[in-house]
Amino acid sequence: MKTTFLLFLFPLLIKEYTSCKAPNSTKTRIEYLTTSVWMYDEYYIDGTLAYKRGRPNNTLDLSLNRVKFNADGTVEEISEEGEQIPGIWKFANNEKETIVTNYGGVYRSTILRLNTNKFEWRDMATNRVAKMIPFIESRTAYNH
Repeated sequence: MKTTFLLFLFPLLIKEYTSCKAPNSTKTRIEYLTTSVWMYDEYYIDGTLAYKRGRPNNTLDLSLNRVKFNADGTVEEISEEGEQIPGIWKFANNEKETIVTNYGGVYRSTILRLNTNKFEWRDMATNRVAKMIPFIESRTAYNH
């Protein structure tokens, strides 16, 4: 009787143990993209470093720029002048590219790297590469 009970109980215990494990923590590309407000860390034009966060004498000043991709397909950008630029975005090419549309035009970029700490992309039409990181208020203190 005890053996039958244990044979019945063992599979239930195994099922409970495996169901209590932490779920797979791998995020989707949309989760990586929409979780953070992104800021520029580096920006290249034709292979030349035009902006590096914290570096004096940059060719461009992108210290004010921020980009927030939302899961509903909207995007909110703050330009280098501090102007708010609303738009829409979507993935293309099996989530290997983004297409952003705003009043300035349509911008298609190839995603080079996307994870919790980095969003790197290349705009083939303009030969520009950006390396973005999540915005954290304290990171920008020495830029101003």
